[in-house]
Amino acid sequence: MEYPKCDCGKPPVLENGSPVNPLTTFPVGTNITYKCNPGYLFQEGGSKLITCRKDGTWSPLRAVCEPLNCGNPGEILNGYYNASEGTTFGREVVFYCDEGFRIVGTNFRICKADGWSGQVPTCEIVQCPEPPRISNGTVSSSDSDSWPFGSIARYSCLDGYSLIGEETITCTATGEWDKDPPRCQGDCGKPPVLENGSPVNPLTTFPVGTNITYKCNPGYLFQEGGSKLITCRKDGTWSPLRAVCEPSNLVTTLATTHTGGCERHIGQQLGLLLILGLTAAFLT
Repeated sequence: MEYPKCDCGKPPVLENGSPVNPLTTFPVGTNITYKCNPGYLFQEGGSKLITCRKDGTWSPLRAVCEPLNCGNPGEILNGYYNASEGTTFGREVVFYCDEGFRIVGTNFRICKADGWSGQVPTCEIVQCPEPPRISNGTVSSSDSDSWPFGSIARYSCLDGYSLIGEETITCTATGEWDKDPPRCQGDCGKPPVLENGSPVNPLTTFPVGTNITYKCNPGYLFQEGGSKLITCRKDGTWSPLRAVCEPSNLVTTLATTHTGGCERHIGQQLGLLLILGLTAAFLT
């Protein structure tokens, strides 16, 4: 004779959940109510309760505990977050700042049983230090007395000095200037004009220390006692030009010779002029 069972044995296990009041014996008619573990919620449409039936079996367990979804972790101005693994219980989202901004606060949040951990961080704009000062020059000032990312410092030189290098430097996303500042080098401006002469190698800029050597035009020679060279001095002025280009004596003599006479004499004058021009060019 088969006797009816009076005990159902251990109740079924609920993944991510457990009985509200754990028991050790389960006679017929025992009801077991389940709860979800922290961070999990019952899926809609299920049932939290099972019953030990007369045949010694439990009624079906139709409950499902699914992870809590914390939702949006919070928007961050001038930044964004990465939630590639999701926003459910136990997941982590990481915050990032746009270029030129740095994170302030913890850069991540974790979905916990009671919601997101911590606070949404903030993104503050990167600041550069004061731009370097330069000798014999000035740098533009910032409107706000600060130099945030993207700021441009512009340099200029005092009168008598030339800017060597790029005129501007820019504050980068790392909080550093993108390059060294320019420098101001003394400039003498255009050199003086030599009557009946010119510089050997014409230049367009004349920093301190530049030497200019002159030559006389064809048919002219340097007067004795002068100097063919001038120098750009530290005060932005040229050293005195003491050179004088004067006509050659032979040219003067030929120029004053009477135009009359035979063709042979004229030919000699023209030949001498040609020789004189070649000689003057060689001497300079």
